Amino acid sequence: MKDFGTNTTENVTAQYTTASNLNARIELHKRFSTNEYGWSNWVFDQLLFDGKKRILELGCGNGDLWRTNTQRKLANIHVVLSDFSNGMMETAKQRLEGLSHGFEFQVIDAQNIPYENQTFDMVIANHMLYHVPDRKKALAEICRVLRNDGTLYATTIGLEHLKELMELVHGFADAICYPVNSVANDFGLESGIEQLREFFRNIKVLRYVDSLEATEANLLVDYVLSSQGFGNVTEIITGDKKKEFKGYVSSLIEKNGSIKIKKDSGMLIASR
Repeated sequence: MKDFGTNTTENVTAQYTTASNLNARIELHKRFSTNEYGWSNWVFDQLLFDGKKRILELGCGNGDLWRTNTQRKLANIHVVLSDFSNGMMETAKQRLEGLSHGFEFQVIDAQNIPYENQTFDMVIANHMLYHVPDRKKALAEICRVLRNDGTLYATTIGLEHLKELMELVHGFADAICYPVNSVANDFGLESGIEQLREFFRNIKVLRYVDSLEATEANLLVDYVLSSQGFGNVTEIITGDKKKEFKGYVSSLIEKNGSIKIKKDSGMLIASR
């Protein structure tokens, strides 16, 4: 039986070989989020840079966090941007080329961080810890490379994230396994707290209030089909089924004016 889990090396590699799947998801959120402030702006607001000079971001993806916040004035910081995917790193390099911050780019597996103990003042893990096969090992590594007064900022999702989107997809075909928020069980706003407590004394949970109101079928369809490697969506919605699915989504938008989808995302802030 095919493994629809999110943490297998095969699934994660298929999903993030390039930035295309991630970009499809980012585009939907940018176009149709009801909170106009923006996720990357909110995440950056939570990062306390005061006196913190060395920063490691694990799973930086396409570098959107930093690209969105180029106007922020941060002096004398050195940022190591990392991802396990070579394709992601190349995209991040291209998007951040010429920016004034001191960026270093590394391909890094969070389960084996190639830095000495107490190297970093801050570690950022933006929507990525739920993909790590051995999360306990990764958290131990993060704890090891953080200085004693350092902080981990880990963003993730909650159990209610995109619930209506799952209902929409299952309404199209019952046979679809679409685990859009199953990662919340692996390392989410609820489940991540206990995992962090083994390594950190102080843990705070912040939620970002937002939702989607999608008015264009194309972007919503692209989002759903970007789940390659997770579930069986791209196995069932293929060929002529893609056109049929787009028509199904379009009819719902035409009937209701938009498709409203709740988001449940936020940040776990951990320190010793």
